[in-house]
Amino acid sequence: MRDTLSACCLVPYINVSQPFVRAVFIVSVLIITTKRVITRVFILNFSTAGPNATALLACTLVTGITVPIVLRSYSTQREWVLIFLTAVGILISFSTMPIISLLGAAVAIISLTSLLIVETSMLDQHIGVATGLGVLTIIMTRAIAGAVSLYATTVGRVGIVGIVFLLIFVSLARGDEATDQFITTTTLPSFAPLAGVLLLCSAWLAAPVASAQWAGYPYFSAVVYSVGGLTTGIVIVAVQPLSLVQRTILADLSVITGIAGILTGGMFGAAGTVLAATSVPILASTGGRNQMEVWHVGIFTACVQGACLAMLFGFVFALNAAFAPGGMFLEGRAVSFMTGLTVLIALTAFAVSIRTPSNDSESSTTGYIQTRRSMLACLATGSISTIAAWRSAPQMEHTTETELRVATYNIRRYFDPTGAYNLESVANVLQAQRAGIIGLQETTGTRLTTGHTHGVRWLAARLGYHHAIAPSTSAEGYGVALLSTYPITHSQTISLPQTDGPPRDALHAVVDHPRGLLSIVVAHLDTAGQIRVRQTAKIQHFLDGTDPAVVLGDFNATPTEQPIRLMSQSFVDAWDRTGRQNGETFETPTPSRRIDYVFVRGLTVQNASTFGTTAESDHRGVRATLSRGPEGDSSSN
Repeated sequence: MRDTLSACCLVPYINVSQPFVRAVFIVSVLIITTKRVITRVFILNFSTAGPNATALLACTLVTGITVPIVLRSYSTQREWVLIFLTAVGILISFSTMPIISLLGAAVAIISLTSLLIVETSMLDQHIGVATGLGVLTIIMTRAIAGAVSLYATTVGRVGIVGIVFLLIFVSLARGDEATDQFITTTTLPSFAPLAGVLLLCSAWLAAPVASAQWAGYPYFSAVVYSVGGLTTGIVIVAVQPLSLVQRTILADLSVITGIAGILTGGMFGAAGTVLAATSVPILASTGGRNQMEVWHVGIFTACVQGACLAMLFGFVFALNAAFAPGGMFLEGRAVSFMTGLTVLIALTAFAVSIRTPSNDSESSTTGYIQTRRSMLACLATGSISTIAAWRSAPQMEHTTETELRVATYNIRRYFDPTGAYNLESVANVLQAQRAGIIGLQETTGTRLTTGHTHGVRWLAARLGYHHAIAPSTSAEGYGVALLSTYPITHSQTISLPQTDGPPRDALHAVVDHPRGLLSIVVAHLDTAGQIRVRQTAKIQHFLDGTDPAVVLGDFNATPTEQPIRLMSQSFVDAWDRTGRQNGETFETPTPSRRIDYVFVRGLTVQNASTFGTTAESDHRGVRATLSRGPEGDSSSN
């Protein structure tokens, strides 16, 4: 079959007898598809499927149970069936329908798991080197895509297709000797530690922007720290300066301390990122040790995957306690769940290392990887990652406009009403508004549920804006953000009164407009109840004595409700000032309520309009053109 495909595709037969290169791409695609399944699971959980169906769908990530079946009577033909299913699964995973996309990614994960076990059995502990390079490949591709999910943009989707193409190309180019060698194998490596590491990378470490936003330092720095840590770990596995048990203990301490540092944030975040990344290749290398029967490998791997998923989903639900079943018991326990996941992976690797016979704990000759080649690969991927991260930073030009066009837009956490990513369509909508200042709601990104998508940063880079966000990723809530063509001289989070629901925070920023400093508040109030009145009062009190000022937000209240009547006592509703009717901004498929507002004080409202459709978000945006002059002072009354 390989010969037929090679002839059709004109692929030259090159000497790629070792499974190392293919393992790198398998690791990369496996991380991509695992994250895709997780994001689709939570999209369905928070929309239509509910927790029961979500738990069932999440079981598709426990791929260990399929290993004994798939690898039984293994052959070259079966291997190509797995590669074919991987490619088809990836294509299906591009579907905008969450359930179809999830099932496609799940098919790819099941196929890739078995393929990776085959490669691991031949690479031995050098699978750690391949894993490190696979994670570096993901970091590089995400940096090129702009720190968002690879499924969120055209560039990212092309990157996925490119990695899958390379996987197929390498499979075509290598001979059948490696597969024939595996067919004669009667035992398999433990693999479970590697499965745990891959889940941790999918959930966090393969997306440096997650560590950056949680710990509070720049994305570029996070990429540098991650590349440095992974390179260190690869060198340790390749050179083997310590015994297997010693390396594993070192990696266990590194990953536990590293994740703790990231979760603590501040000055510990940077060191934590380096330590956690260093542990990845070392812990993964233990997955190539301790030969076991096929059924034992499948059961052991499935148990570890199930336990890790329980911890991971506990972490996500704790961060979204207001929406989760039994949320009151989960609230504030996110750090505990992530720590538990890390400790579980560390204990799994340690258990494998001490069960590996001492005379079998060093490298086998079948998986030897030259250190120099590994370092060159690290240097290449690491350099591209850091350059891409630097170049994808927002590039702003100072504007000299004297008029001010502002807009507010709830972008529904980067997903349209069907569950597909809406970043590119939102960018097109915002670009058409030509607004100098844009307030965004529901911008909580860089979390696992969004595929670690830093959408605000991506939009700022794409459209040429400065940006500010609130609150930090470690906090619960929907998130708000500001895009500004004018320099942002100051920004801070305003903690609003809250109920048992998700916290509501507002963002205050000061922008340097050519006519002078201007205070902006971006807000997203509670969905109902008197709490909205208290939240409105907090915003008004914060802006007491500030003139001029603009408040942009989703107030979740119609013009006749008390929060808007209260706000109108000291601010002007831009839409109301124009005397226009309708202006509904919310509900799909046809908006029927006006709940999104531009409020101004000390500025003259020239015009106002709505924009966008329910194809991009469940809200329409509101845009207003303002000017500053003597008549503007009277507009606040």
